[in-house]
Amino acid sequence: MIVSSLFSHIAIGLSLILTCLILKRRYAAAIRDIPGPFFASFTGAWQVYKLITGDQHVAMIELHRKHVHEVDHLPDHNYVNQMSECDPKEQIRKSRNVNPGYALSNVIRSEPQVDELIRLLEHRLDECINAKQAEKHAGIIDLNRWLTYFTFDVLGEVTFSQAFGFLAAGHDIRGTLANSRYLIAYLGFVGRYPALHHATLGNPLLSRLGIQPTSHIFDTVEAAMADRTRNPHVRRDMMAQWEEVRATRPDRMAADEAGNAALANVGAGGDTTSATIQACLHFVVNSGGSDNVGFLHRLREEIDGAQDRGELSETISFAETQKLPYLQACIKETYRCHPAFGSAYARIVPSEGFTVGDRKFSSGTVLGVNAWVINTSRSVFGADADTFNPDRWLDAIEAKRMGPYLMHWGTGYNQCPGRNLANLEACKVVAQLVRDYDIEPVQQGGGFTFSNRLLCLADDHLCRLKRRGEAG
Repeated sequence: MIVSSLFSHIAIGLSLILTCLILKRRYAAAIRDIPGPFFASFTGAWQVYKLITGDQHVAMIELHRKHVHEVDHLPDHNYVNQMSECDPKEQIRKSRNVNPGYALSNVIRSEPQVDELIRLLEHRLDECINAKQAEKHAGIIDLNRWLTYFTFDVLGEVTFSQAFGFLAAGHDIRGTLANSRYLIAYLGFVGRYPALHHATLGNPLLSRLGIQPTSHIFDTVEAAMADRTRNPHVRRDMMAQWEEVRATRPDRMAADEAGNAALANVGAGGDTTSATIQACLHFVVNSGGSDNVGFLHRLREEIDGAQDRGELSETISFAETQKLPYLQACIKETYRCHPAFGSAYARIVPSEGFTVGDRKFSSGTVLGVNAWVINTSRSVFGADADTFNPDRWLDAIEAKRMGPYLMHWGTGYNQCPGRNLANLEACKVVAQLVRDYDIEPVQQGGGFTFSNRLLCLADDHLCRLKRRGEAG
């Protein structure tokens, strides 16, 4: 009886503490006047629930329209890069150090190697098509698989002067990419509960011992860095640029910053770029009415016209894609309709506070802007903001007006550092595949499914492919 009574008193005490915490968060928080879901006013569990369902971007758009107006270090605090740095001054310093590697002029140096990977990608697609000719589902290809292999291999080439080998192997080496998906979902979760990360996978002891269960992507990057030191054909890649900054300005760049930047580059740039390329192909193939007036027809007409005039190389160059205005409109509209980052871009209010409109937020408050919300603002992009419409970008005056509101890369000093590389890949691959293949969805409007668990990444992307001009 005494034990039972003790447990009852403990339960009552814990219930009272929990109730007080809920009431404090709900009615005493500095941002209690900001409208939103009731449960989200006192617990982060609402965000975790939307993370699990994979549709937080949809919920955020609905909430913003209803209410009128529209960081963790991985694996632990020893791996701080320019994207996980919370101090604005430190973030700017780190970005200044790594920016030379991300510059378009430097990315262009690796275009011949990107071209080799595009040719290998098409070779792999052709192999799959030929192998399935006699099957019931002839020509059905999972573009998600092959485009993700491609984008990760590109990161290997431009960062370490050597592809990781996913395309050559034809499978996920050491489960790296599958593990990366789990890691992204984990990040979405612990982003709401940072203390949990520091106590578990973010514990520095685990990284020192090398026993983290999510270390596949780190192992892959570390192996690539080690292989690079033995590679006699190293180019002036991103690592070379960062090492040069470190060698000439050791007072400005810490010894571990180059490695941390490489890790961030690979961790953030593969899946997201693949998803963007896939989304563009999906929108173009599945939207715009019948084929004779649809987006695919118009895009192919532009590309074929340039091909007939001798303006395109066998492997289409980035410079050549910049002279295809409808292609550029399709790419930009994809950035608007499918931002790869599906959560809010979180920022911490500095010590002096921060004012939005007539509302001042106190120091330490976490604020965020969701690209899916901004990119579907009808006041900015028009009444058809929910639909894919590349034509909105063909008017130069309108494009200039809308451009500053496009949030795919984030904005301000903390924009995605790899945007030049990702844009180069998207322009080249979309143009190449549309020119070289007939692409059809396995069912009208279907084939491309994605979930939003921090990043909006494809689950599947099944298409029927056939080399253009071939019978069958």
